[in-house]
Amino acid sequence: MKLKMILASAAVVAMAGGAFAQDAGNTDQDAAGRASTDNQNEMTYASDAEETMWTTNSEYMGGFFTDDTMAELRSEEEITTAYGGLTADQQAQLKADCEAAELNRGDYGEVSLTLCSQLGAL
Repeated sequence: MKLKMILASAAVVAMAGGAFAQDAGNTDQDAAGRASTDNQNEMTYASDAEETMWTTNSEYMGGFFTDDTMAELRSEEEITTAYGGLTADQQAQLKADCEAAELNRGDYGEVSLTLCSQLGAL
């Protein structure tokens, strides 16, 4: 009986140790949906193409998000309103960037793809 208890305890410790090891990095997702460490204040990108999309459209991207962290998208109605407030050139640029994102999904984070999906429906 003692042997079973020792083996069960060892198994619990082994599983818990793995969980602690995975959490040690304290990772979160940045605005583009990719993992970043707590020590980084800068946004990281899944690819150069995604970084270009965000920097090219940086002056109005904040209108699609609930706060400055750009981690949570606004409601569909608010996104539609924000998109409608852009100039025709800004809308065309954003649509072109989103089309590229849809064609190269592996190069873009979750938030970028979700925003582009919503804008594609407009």
